[in-house]
Amino acid sequence: MSEENNQQLSNSSSQSALEILKRQDRESAKKAIAARLYRHGVKQEEPVDLGYVVKEGESVEPLTPESGDDALEVYRHSTAHLLAYAVKQLFPEAQVTIGPVIEDGFYYDFSYQRPFTPEDLAAIEKTLAALAKKDEPVRRKQMPRDGAVALLHTAHQPAALAFTEHEGEQVEVRRVGVREPDGGPRD
Repeated sequence: MSEENNQQLSNSSSQSALEILKRQDRESAKKAIAARLYRHGVKQEEPVDLGYVVKEGESVEPLTPESGDDALEVYRHSTAHLLAYAVKQLFPEAQVTIGPVIEDGFYYDFSYQRPFTPEDLAAIEKTLAALAKKDEPVRRKQMPRDGAVALLHTAHQPAALAFTEHEGEQVEVRRVGVREPDGGPRD
């Protein structure tokens, strides 16, 4: 699809990246895990969620599993959040701390009353697989830092509060079963 045609499709009012991608190519849209964002024809560094509302002057392309490193980073980032969800399902008192994508995968640190055992890890893996099959939507919300701090206190996630210090006036909070600050693809 030409950039000009892509641009024309993107300028419809209040449409999500997914809605625009479906109009471009339904098959690619079905495989999309995120979208590449172009602002005034310039590719933006970070991908965006499929729920991102495309603004005037912006266009999108699908980011699919075949898209290489960009797609791999999105998968790893999303899987890290899913791992946090699985751990919280099994160990509600565990504190979610940090879970960045790294060069050869990702990791997540948890604060818990004891180290996880091999049996715990097997249960986490099983729960992770079950949650992935549920395909729950990811909900993100930009909120003032004070609101994010209150939300994380309510969610009993004091360890996550430290990460709100690195954000600006607005903090993005992601929810896939648990609430935590997030720095992944923007919506």
